[in-house]
Amino acid sequence: MSPTPLDENGVRSLYRELLGREVESTEVMASHLKGHPTSDSLRESILRSDEYLAKNPRADLWRFLSANIVRPAPTIELDPTAEQFDAMFARIGGQWSSLGKEDPHWSVITNDKYRMPNFAAHEGEFYRSGTHVASVLRTFAARNAVAIPDSHVLELGCGTGRVTAALAEMFDHVTAVDVSAGHLDLCREALSKRGLDNVSLVQLADPRDVANLPDCSCFLSTIVLQHNPPPLISYLLDWCLAKVQPGGAALFQVPTHTPGYEFKITKYLASPQPKDFEMHCLPMHRVFDLLHRHNFAPKEVVMDSWTGMPGSHTFFAVKA
Repeated sequence: MSPTPLDENGVRSLYRELLGREVESTEVMASHLKGHPTSDSLRESILRSDEYLAKNPRADLWRFLSANIVRPAPTIELDPTAEQFDAMFARIGGQWSSLGKEDPHWSVITNDKYRMPNFAAHEGEFYRSGTHVASVLRTFAARNAVAIPDSHVLELGCGTGRVTAALAEMFDHVTAVDVSAGHLDLCREALSKRGLDNVSLVQLADPRDVANLPDCSCFLSTIVLQHNPPPLISYLLDWCLAKVQPGGAALFQVPTHTPGYEFKITKYLASPQPKDFEMHCLPMHRVFDLLHRHNFAPKEVVMDSWTGMPGSHTFFAVKA
């Protein structure tokens, strides 16, 4: 079917349909007729306009997707020196150790009802929400006809045990890992309250400790990797994927296309630390490289809402 040529009636119709108003002037009408040979061309222009996006907040995803197709590769440095690598981990470790003491549950889900003064009234709701992540794992497996071995799951970034408790009911054993001693203390307490004794808690006092983690049948991590600089994300993913046994699976989430994001190691280490927590991304090609390195077959990559903005993806893959 041939594209519909644009005329004055077409301009008026699109304005009424998409913006709910009339064309503001004869000059604007003439500009559209000159700049847009077809109705589709003007429609796309309006859908990307600030006025349309202001009236339709969710339409920002449209602008992101349209721009992402032609966006050049951002500068994301992934190869720090050993000293820079240690400095990055010290920065992140210190940040999360502080959050583990000051506002541990809010740092997991940033809702004011999970702030320390309010948490007692919402504790049950907080921990019940962890079953959602477990159900996501089940759904991805069922959707791809994958039977995940239920012997041992490795959870990176367990926090206060919100998801850990649900995983402990799905798997024979859970190795729950976190950088923050404060979070792990609360995780231990939460598991004890629920009578769950099939979980091993591990603090990553040094990123290289990940090499000593046990092998597993499944690796899981959500809303965790994004808080680490890209070289750390890559390093942690590399080791955790290596721990999955043949026939096992991995479900993890990481932002890959954050609008306007770049990462330069020297600039990052010289920058002031945010008050709350950092947000980073890892290029999707690096994620696929790591999956390939460890003999994983990707089954699904789905854009998700974990970060509240476009560009975060959940990966589900099976190890051959």
